Amino acid sequence: MNNSSSTLLLKTFAKRILFAFCMVLDFGAIVLDVQNAGKTGFGEDGFAEWFQEIQVFIAFLFLVFALKKNKTLQPAD
Repeated sequence: MNNSSSTLLLKTFAKRILFAFCMVLDFGAIVLDVQNAGKTGFGEDGFAEWFQEIQVFIAFLFLVFALKKNKTLQPAD
Protein backbone atom coordinates (compact mmCIF):
# COMPACT_ATOMS: atom_id res chain seq x y z
CA MET A 1 0.00 0.00 0.00
CA ASN A 2 1.41 3.36 -0.93
CA ASN A 3 1.30 6.44 1.25
CA SER A 4 -1.68 8.15 -0.42
CA SER A 5 -3.94 5.12 -0.19
CA SER A 6 -3.03 4.52 3.45
CA THR A 7 -3.73 8.19 4.21
CA LEU A 8 -7.11 7.91 2.48
CA LEU A 9 -7.86 4.74 4.42
CA LEU A 10 -6.99 6.42 7.74
CA LYS A 11 -9.13 9.47 6.92
CA THR A 12 -12.07 7.24 6.00
CA PHE A 13 -11.64 5.23 9.19
CA ALA A 14 -11.48 8.42 11.29
CA LYS A 15 -14.70 9.70 9.68
CA ARG A 16 -16.48 6.43 10.42
CA ILE A 17 -15.33 6.52 14.05
CA LEU A 18 -16.55 10.12 14.36
CA PHE A 19 -19.96 9.24 12.88
CA ALA A 20 -20.27 6.22 15.16
CA PHE A 21 -19.41 8.40 18.16
CA CYS A 22 -22.16 10.86 17.17
CA MET A 23 -24.64 8.00 16.94
CA VAL A 24 -23.63 6.79 20.41
CA LEU A 25 -24.18 10.31 21.75
CA ASP A 26 -27.63 10.38 20.09
CA PHE A 27 -28.66 7.12 21.72
CA GLY A 28 -27.18 8.27 25.03
CA ALA A 29 -29.34 11.39 24.92
CA ILE A 30 -32.40 9.26 24.24
CA VAL A 31 -31.53 6.94 27.15
CA LEU A 32 -31.15 9.95 29.46
CA ASP A 33 -34.57 11.22 28.33
CA VAL A 34 -36.17 7.85 29.00
CA GLN A 35 -34.56 7.58 32.44
CA ASN A 36 -35.75 11.06 33.40
CA ALA A 37 -39.22 10.70 31.88
CA GLY A 38 -40.71 9.67 35.23
CA LYS A 39 -39.71 12.97 36.82
CA THR A 40 -40.41 15.48 34.09
CA GLY A 41 -42.19 13.55 31.35
CA PHE A 42 -41.33 13.82 27.68
CA GLY A 43 -41.20 17.29 26.27
CA GLU A 44 -39.30 19.78 24.19
CA ASP A 45 -36.73 20.44 26.91
CA GLY A 46 -35.18 16.98 26.98
CA PHE A 47 -31.60 15.96 26.30
CA ALA A 48 -32.39 14.62 22.82
CA GLU A 49 -33.87 17.94 21.65
CA TRP A 50 -30.92 19.94 22.96
CA PHE A 51 -28.46 17.55 21.38
CA GLN A 52 -30.30 17.75 18.05
CA GLU A 53 -30.03 21.53 18.09
CA ILE A 54 -26.31 21.29 18.79
CA GLN A 55 -25.88 18.85 15.90
CA VAL A 56 -27.79 21.10 13.50
CA PHE A 57 -25.55 24.02 14.50
CA ILE A 58 -22.40 21.92 13.95
CA ALA A 59 -23.74 20.82 10.54
CA PHE A 60 -24.37 24.48 9.70
CA LEU A 61 -20.77 25.36 10.60
CA PHE A 62 -19.45 22.53 8.43
CA LEU A 63 -21.58 23.80 5.54
CA VAL A 64 -20.31 27.37 5.94
CA PHE A 65 -16.68 26.21 6.02
CA ALA A 66 -17.22 23.97 2.98
CA LEU A 67 -18.79 26.83 1.03
CA LYS A 68 -15.90 29.14 1.90
CA LYS A 69 -13.33 26.53 0.90
CA ASN A 70 -14.96 25.44 -2.37
CA LYS A 71 -16.55 28.25 -4.39
CA THR A 72 -18.11 25.82 -6.88
CA LEU A 73 -20.55 24.76 -4.13
CA GLN A 74 -22.10 28.25 -4.11
CA PRO A 75 -25.78 27.75 -5.05
CA ALA A 76 -26.35 31.19 -6.60
CA ASP A 77 -24.57 34.44 -7.31
